Amino acid sequence: MGVPPEQITIVQTDLPQNVQPAIDKLFDFQQAFFEPWHRPSKLGSENQAFKKGWKIKKGKGSVRKGGTFACFRWQGCRHREMVWGWSSGSFAISRIMLIFVFRVGVWHSPTDLAQRDRNKKSLQDMGKIIALANQKGGVGKTTTAINLAASLASMKKKVLLVDADPQANASSGLGIDVREHKDSSIYQCFLDGANTADCICATSLKNLFVIPSHIDLVGVEVEMVDVPNREKVLKKVLDQVKDDYDYVLIDCSPSLGIITINSLTAADSVIIPVQCEYFALEGISKLINTIKIIKGNLNPDLQIEGFLLTMFDARLRLSNQVKEEVQKSFGQMVFKTLIQRNVKLGEAPSYGQPVLTYDGESKGAKNYLELAEELIKREKKTKKQS
Repeated sequence: MGVPPEQITIVQTDLPQNVQPAIDKLFDFQQAFFEPWHRPSKLGSENQAFKKGWKIKKGKGSVRKGGTFACFRWQGCRHREMVWGWSSGSFAISRIMLIFVFRVGVWHSPTDLAQRDRNKKSLQDMGKIIALANQKGGVGKTTTAINLAASLASMKKKVLLVDADPQANASSGLGIDVREHKDSSIYQCFLDGANTADCICATSLKNLFVIPSHIDLVGVEVEMVDVPNREKVLKKVLDQVKDDYDYVLIDCSPSLGIITINSLTAADSVIIPVQCEYFALEGISKLINTIKIIKGNLNPDLQIEGFLLTMFDARLRLSNQVKEEVQKSFGQMVFKTLIQRNVKLGEAPSYGQPVLTYDGESKGAKNYLELAEELIKREKKTKKQS
């Protein structure tokens, strides 16, 4: 049977002056009310003990009625505990039975803790923006952008692919005719202040959407010379829609110009595709240096999501040597998934399809599904740790 707040009385005794405000704040019964909860047959661990009896519906605490004491503990603040005496339906408080362990700051009320949890949840629900960047061309950025986006969409994740490359290969690779979207491409978002939602196109996959590119994007380098805060234009564009998606992937151009800088400034993290050939290793240090500069000046939260080894051929000694060198240099930052050479990956864009729909049984399709799964697992692990 639940205990209505009006039936609970507080018997205050001689409390330290600095403790009394915390008690007053905690027992705001207009915001907290008790309800019955399950009662385990035995009291085992400390956590089980606190689960017997009642719990606070708003907040992160629980109340136990057992033996001669009713115990109250904030589960969200492991270093703060209160133990209350139980006497004829009233909470009798004494200095001996009142235990505070203040290790991490000021006491939080139930409302404070509930608001903190809401803020944390809303932060986790925000869409994650991932840029795929490497100033070297031909390393598999666009192929990865298309097929990783399609694989995430197949796993019921809502994905927006932003084609930030004037070549517009990510757009055409998903069956988008860029000529039909000349007036509603990423170029208009950059320079004309177009509404981002108006430039989003649906694809043949249910959960996959695209902001297409256009060859006009080449002119952005010159046209944005006098634009204030020009490095943050794409961030403002994506802030309008990012919370509507689980993932926003940006296919960067093979350069370190203003478009790529915009992409890295807008992103939460960056995936660096590395072709398993010697020349692909030479540009990594320059890209990492650019990322450090952007992290220090424009986007302090930017992280390297990982290095992705592409065009891997286990039969070639060079591929294995590059793999070992990258893994040795970057360790856990290298994705376990290897994107192997596969002719289907090259054929699929000519049909305007990701490899997943072109040939779902191909090695390339399986590789990108594995990559999507690994990315999701990494994301869950990061959220759990935070």
